[in-house]
Amino acid sequence: MATDIRLVSSVETIYLVNTTGIPVAGGSPTAAATTPFMLEMDWTPTMPAQIMTMIGGQPFGIGSQPLYRGYDNVKESFMLTVAASSANNAADLLQRIRRAASTSLLTFPPYLSFKPSGASNIIAFQVYRLDIQEIVYQRSPAEGISLLRAKIEIERHPFGGWAFGQNGETLVNAITLTNTCGSGSSHVTAFAAGSGDLIYEGSPLNIDNTGSSENMSTLWIASIAQREIQGATNVAVSTSDTSSTGTATSTTYTPSITGSASQKPYYNLGPRFRIMARITSATSTLQLRAVVTSTWGRLMYNGSWVTPGTATPTLIDLGSYDMTLPAIEAGNGLVTISIYARSTSGTATCTITAVEILQYYTFAVLKYATGIVRIFVRSYVQATDGAITRPAVANITPVLFTNTGIGLPWTSAGTPPSYFVGASLWVAWINTSNVQNTAATISNITALHAPQFKTLRGTT
Repeated sequence: MATDIRLVSSVETIYLVNTTGIPVAGGSPTAAATTPFMLEMDWTPTMPAQIMTMIGGQPFGIGSQPLYRGYDNVKESFMLTVAASSANNAADLLQRIRRAASTSLLTFPPYLSFKPSGASNIIAFQVYRLDIQEIVYQRSPAEGISLLRAKIEIERHPFGGWAFGQNGETLVNAITLTNTCGSGSSHVTAFAAGSGDLIYEGSPLNIDNTGSSENMSTLWIASIAQREIQGATNVAVSTSDTSSTGTATSTTYTPSITGSASQKPYYNLGPRFRIMARITSATSTLQLRAVVTSTWGRLMYNGSWVTPGTATPTLIDLGSYDMTLPAIEAGNGLVTISIYARSTSGTATCTITAVEILQYYTFAVLKYATGIVRIFVRSYVQATDGAITRPAVANITPVLFTNTGIGLPWTSAGTPPSYFVGASLWVAWINTSNVQNTAATISNITALHAPQFKTLRGTT
């Protein structure tokens, strides 16, 4: 099987390698067997360089450690042989490549489709800039020569993706999730195994659902490593404390999930932890906050006051913490979570029925006062989005949005879900009455994954 390399654009598809191994002088560049081009095969796609954001270092410490990792576009060049029928034909052939590559800002970026001889799969890279320069060797193209070499310089997306109409890997397939906080299987489903080079760093997901059984005013959605629900015994809360400190409730929580006992990470911990609390029978004067301390009693997190409201039952977000301090201090990653209560006036009461601790990679919230029915996450453009053919490569930023209530205000914050090996999709919500309706469902939720490849793609 011959090597297949194409430049695909909204104008036309140009074959840069002839399947016969010999370029046809003056042939058609849109047919693999007659193309006049031959890519000189001392080239393969260049791996993108990692860009690391570091923390620490001089003058405050010795050395530094990674905090974030990213990738920039790749700039590279390769040589092309052009077998033309005449000097005019040589110029025309190079102009066709230039024109095909000029659509980056007009329709969709052209892409370079690459499939080595004997390979199972195509890899395709979006090309944002392409320049061609004829190479002078003994005789110049200006002298009318019809067989020439040209240098192609490109700037492209750092990763290649699937092409030719593929939507991606199905990691969640039409699952119905319930909205119960208090059982091990509620509002969470594991991702199936995905492929690609970013599965340990965060790989792009597209998530759709056909709708929910109720209007949702607040929806939380996350990629989680694991979660733990504590609170089989209901905790009654009653306080008249109006101070800025508040009063600790009678029960503390010690999550067994730490994510650090075996890894012992430091600054580059990775997953963070989120505290979600299910509340019933709250008075309007009640406020709650979470306080997290390490094994040795160091203060790790001092949350802001949250007003649950009088809806019952409801779900509230008490904030997030990381494991930097306990990992450095004791290596076991154990913490104690205390929930404090205060009153804005008189005596405030409620019952805490469950506390859910999430070890998450990404966490986002979508709020819409008049109710959300359907949700979407878009991290890449798939084939069914406008029925276009382009590589499934990561967007600049994942987007969480809804298609209901056009013209009405809604907000989103945080980072929508990405795919990680062993991760699960977690979804929870409250309705327009601020109630976490345990009988409600979010139906037929599907997650598609776009594997990303740094250079060539194998069988996966």
